[in-house]
Amino acid sequence: MAEVPIEPPGHGGARAVQGAVLILTAGACWSLAGLFVRAMEAAEAWQILVYRSAATLVFVAIALAFRNGGSPWPAVRALGWKGPLAGALLAYAMLSFIVALTLTTVFNAVMTISISPLLAAALGRLVLGEAVRRITLVAMLLALTGVAIMVRGSIVVGDLAGTLLCLTAAAAFAVFTVTLRAAKVRDTLPAVGWAGLFGLIAALTVVLGEGRSPLVSLHDMALAAAMGSVQIGLGMLLFTAGAKRVTAAEATLLALSEVVLAPIWVWIGYGEVPDATTFFGGSILLGAMVLQAASGLRRRPAVAL
Repeated sequence: MAEVPIEPPGHGGARAVQGAVLILTAGACWSLAGLFVRAMEAAEAWQILVYRSAATLVFVAIALAFRNGGSPWPAVRALGWKGPLAGALLAYAMLSFIVALTLTTVFNAVMTISISPLLAAALGRLVLGEAVRRITLVAMLLALTGVAIMVRGSIVVGDLAGTLLCLTAAAAFAVFTVTLRAAKVRDTLPAVGWAGLFGLIAALTVVLGEGRSPLVSLHDMALAAAMGSVQIGLGMLLFTAGAKRVTAAEATLLALSEVVLAPIWVWIGYGEVPDATTFFGGSILLGAMVLQAASGLRRRPAVAL
């Protein structure tokens, strides 16, 4: 779940090491989503999203106020109409991913949504006319093969709905990415705040519309609030800070720590292991992502995928 940093100048030495550590830590924060969801006592997906979205909104507002002399509004106004548009796309991706985690394994969900950078590359070609390198085309073919195998495995184990929901979330995040690239947005944190606001409205609408109470236990409320503040908010802040110290290609590669760590947490904590078909397809997909990200280390594209 990386932002879209504009390519910084190359850095070396201690500054690059600091950037790498920050981005690896950001990926570790993002990877906790599945663990948080599995740790809930009784809260359902949309109830979780009420408190997660609220916490994200509050965290971003505080962070923007701290960075802008006590008020978040200058950063929000600077983003203009692009903020609500990007926020709506990001909100859909975030909401869909959490719902998907209740329908399929964490491995399946994380691997499927990780295809979003490649979808962004394809969309960038169609919408912005950005060149797509041969290595990216190879990575896309590998990724599609991996997803096809995972979808087939999902049909067998019965969690196809979760896989398909993650695919729509990946598509929404790809559109979010290209939208910000087209607008040349440098600070995407206000868009995360908009996503928190829209997510809160959507989650409350669903919960109240179904005649249920948004109230959950203090245990589940605390976990959901930690998701919004630590998993999303802190993760975004760390990634933004780290992306200023390394190249965009390096940032993309390092952020894959999320994909690697997320299944490990639930395997250690809850013994959740993907079936052989899903693991095989996910391994191909992860290989495609590593190939795409590592290939960028040899060049310095204008914008991160």
